[in-house]
Amino acid sequence: MAKDRFSIYVQFIFRIFDSLTFRAAKKEYFSFSCNNQAKILPKEDGFFVVVGNEKPETILIESVIYGTMKIDTADFTAGTILSLWAEPKRGYHLVPDIYWLRISCNPHEKIFAMEKEQEPAIRLLEKGGKGDTSLKIYKDRKWQLDGAVMVLCSKDNQDDFEMVHVQNMENDTCTLSEPLKKEHKKIKTALYPLMHGTADAQGICEIAVRSQADYLLLKADGQILENDH
Repeated sequence: MAKDRFSIYVQFIFRIFDSLTFRAAKKEYFSFSCNNQAKILPKEDGFFVVVGNEKPETILIESVIYGTMKIDTADFTAGTILSLWAEPKRGYHLVPDIYWLRISCNPHEKIFAMEKEQEPAIRLLEKGGKGDTSLKIYKDRKWQLDGAVMVLCSKDNQDDFEMVHVQNMENDTCTLSEPLKKEHKKIKTALYPLMHGTADAQGICEIAVRSQADYLLLKADGQILENDH
């Protein structure tokens, strides 16, 4: 059967969240460019549909508020839902009392920051056992956690932690991208959201954080960075 040239095919869906607030980013902050005459249709804040007769190879996402993002679609199939975490640009205060951490690291390296003194917004409903691939949690607020990176951290021992990568979330259960490496007890353990930034070509990373508190700085593999700031 010949392809109907008037048909619109949904190639895949992506969502954009603010890495500082964990909420959907406003759709009017972004502009898009892609090949194969595909189009990006914004449906609501943080929710975008890629349509066209062919899947675009790349999508460039630009913003005056957030850093530029690029999607390589080679591994995406129809029906894929991709979560992206937008990093605020220097100079844009999207929430009150923003402070910018400045870190020296490898060029283009992603660095994460956890505010050590802040009470966690997310708590475990059950203990996390070594090798588990999901966690049941309690959320004080409506956080969006698909694709998020967080820290499982004991309130009694800030040095006993584990970075977790959330694949997706349904109801109160987070499915993790990798099994837990440690056991985490219910009473002492909580989930802390992580702010992040990506270093420039000179190896300077600036991360927008909520206040001038004490932060734990982590590499993508969980290695602790010395914090002199």
